[in-house]
Amino acid sequence: MPLSTIISFEADQPVVASYTITAGDRTWQAHTRSSAATDQASLFKPNHQEVLLRFLPDTEHRIIVQITNAQGQEINGVRINGVRVI
Repeated sequence: MPLSTIISFEADQPVVASYTITAGDRTWQAHTRSSAATDQASLFKPNHQEVLLRFLPDTEHRIIVQITNAQGQEINGVRINGVRVI
């Protein structure tokens, strides 16, 4: 049964995030999303809490987070507040 993970972080400016997840020989991507988003600009926000899907039990996963601001610049040094498997 696949598991979910919640990842949260806070940036000092509005950003979007993309996630590359690797487990063994499997790699997949996830992106900032919002069911309330009516346009691309509304996806940019400083505080993020994302649910990432398709995690496997008893498997080591690697998550690479790429954070980009509204000007298209990659942002470094954002502290990840937590990763929780649910």
